[in-house]
Amino acid sequence: MVPWQSARCVARWEGPKATKGVARWRSTAAEAAKQSRRAYIPEVSELHDSRSVYALVNRIVAGGGIVAVLHEAATSAFRDLPFDSVPEVAIVVGPEGGLDDREIAALTEAGATPVVLGPTVLRTSTAGAVALGALGVLTTRWAQLPPDFPNA
Repeated sequence: MVPWQSARCVARWEGPKATKGVARWRSTAAEAAKQSRRAYIPEVSELHDSRSVYALVNRIVAGGGIVAVLHEAATSAFRDLPFDSVPEVAIVVGPEGGLDDREIAALTEAGATPVVLGPTVLRTSTAGAVALGALGVLTTRWAQLPPDFPNA
């Protein structure tokens, strides 16, 4: 997870508030991993500025990955991206105020693909979780059942 201070972000992460916010995200990631019995705790990086986010997008795409930008005005669907044929997937979720046109243009120029997740606009707080759930269904991630599952 990459926290990013985008233009329309309502919460301003500056100075000590940035450190505190990243620590809170890391704690939430660890607790969620524990609750879901995951062996791997998702990494939460330091706060990124726009330039470093665009560079990260470019690196992922240059390495053969997909970066999906969730945006209500996109003309492509999340479900149509070839997730199973790539080594890495990243999902960009905009802030409460949405991504502005310059950010969408810069992300697209860096190689990201703007997509709609579905027919409705979701809150920032739920869009990431819904996208990860959809990714699990659209890929082989959830194809296997636990070994102790009845009739597995």
